[in-house]
Amino acid sequence: MRSIYTHTLHFVFFQTHFDHVFSCSKNNIYKLMISLEDISEINRSKEKVKNITFSKILDRCNSRIYQKVLMNETQTFISVPPFIVGEPLYDLKELIVFIYKSFKKRGYWVKYIGQNQLYISWKREKKKITAPPENSLEDLVKKYSLSD
Repeated sequence: MRSIYTHTLHFVFFQTHFDHVFSCSKNNIYKLMISLEDISEINRSKEKVKNITFSKILDRCNSRIYQKVLMNETQTFISVPPFIVGEPLYDLKELIVFIYKSFKKRGYWVKYIGQNQLYISWKREKKKITAPPENSLEDLVKKYSLSD
């Protein structure tokens, strides 16, 4: 079943965009007259619906990470669903890339591990202090100007 929001969105979309597309000729035959402007508007509407759907799924991923943070965890696995009941269908690969890029952009460590699974970590690695190696007594002497 589709959600009321999705159902209403589709109804409004078709009513507003296709009422003027069909016109009645003298013989009462409906002809399809679609302009490039109509096509552009349809594509913009589809893109808007896709972005809304992707944002909802990204919000679910953010909620999952928030729950893990509350449990003092620093990583999680996200299973990207091939479809969600009540939501418009989407391209799964495109959604995975969208989620991947969204978390990468915000500084998370993300890895695609296959089968629609993403591994996400927000653990901060401590930077190791790297000093030049002091392998011998001569190096220490030179460093601290200790002379015999």
